[in-house]
Amino acid sequence: MLYFYPRFHVVSFKYVAEQYIRMLNGTYDVEPLDEAVFHGSSMNSSPTVILHPLLYIAGKDIDCFITQVSKARYTVGIDVADSDRVSVDAVTIANLTDALIVPSSFARRAYAESGVRGPIHVVPHALDDAFLSEKPPQGYVDELGEYIPLLQKLRERYRVLFFYSLWHSDYRKGADLVFETLTQLSKERGDFALIARTGSPLFLYETEKLGIRTLAITRHMSHASMRYLYDLCDIYPLFSRGGGFELNGLEALARGEIVIASEGGAWEEYLPREFLVPARAWVRVFRDNPYHTGLGPEIDVEKAVDRLHAIMDNIDEWRARAAEYSAAVRERYCFERVKDIFVSTMRSIVGE
Repeated sequence: MLYFYPRFHVVSFKYVAEQYIRMLNGTYDVEPLDEAVFHGSSMNSSPTVILHPLLYIAGKDIDCFITQVSKARYTVGIDVADSDRVSVDAVTIANLTDALIVPSSFARRAYAESGVRGPIHVVPHALDDAFLSEKPPQGYVDELGEYIPLLQKLRERYRVLFFYSLWHSDYRKGADLVFETLTQLSKERGDFALIARTGSPLFLYETEKLGIRTLAITRHMSHASMRYLYDLCDIYPLFSRGGGFELNGLEALARGEIVIASEGGAWEEYLPREFLVPARAWVRVFRDNPYHTGLGPEIDVEKAVDRLHAIMDNIDEWRARAAEYSAAVRERYCFERVKDIFVSTMRSIVGE
């Protein structure tokens, strides 16, 4: 079994793929390969091929993709749907595979309603063990270094801390909606601050311009450091307009953090109803994406502000609610539970 993925490119697909490879090892003989070598692979032995992410690997050379698929015994595509529809090109690519695996029912509907005819299976992302253990995380002290005294001072000074992670896709992940919401909140109360893990120059510029009290951590972090920040903070604004799963929301809830998001997105599958706010509109998620061409929910900022006031006025009660939900989330999305789903799915597609 050949598993092609962005092995040497630091993107979210890389980490999910490596998690899935670990799940398959032991049941299948899996050879991890970088996405860049797919189109030049010989495929002499009619292997089972997994492409993750399917659309961007196949789309680099569609004619070669068709040739490679014809040589494979089975071709399984793994991908997401960042909006509620995918393009004709995406449908064409997906229909050339034996099966498609997506992380949510939202994504499955997007592909099916766009015209994908083959089987579409849902295998959710799994939580890393760092978010499940009761033991304190290891390694974050060295990694966060000089930030830790500043973080602790913020925790002591402010009644409520927001945590927001943004490394790319500012518009899809609703960074402007976070700005709008926190700016309005800051005009009405001064008991909160924002901790942002970001490499986005626009985010850094906007938070400074708008005067939002922010500590920005501009580096990649391990799961241990992310867990430390989830545990430290109270509210995670998951204001994405689109996304096939949005793992940050799941991680935050698993650590007992309150996660606020709009109704209608893939995150509805793991967030409790009371953490959802109505959408003010369904909007284009991307202007020019070749594959993800549909709409996504845009959170109603006014309603989000009202909900956040209610939460912040009773923060201990809401943290207790989030802690109750976290137990079920940890069980449902732990590595072994998702592994069972994934292995069972692969057996149904390619056999033992």
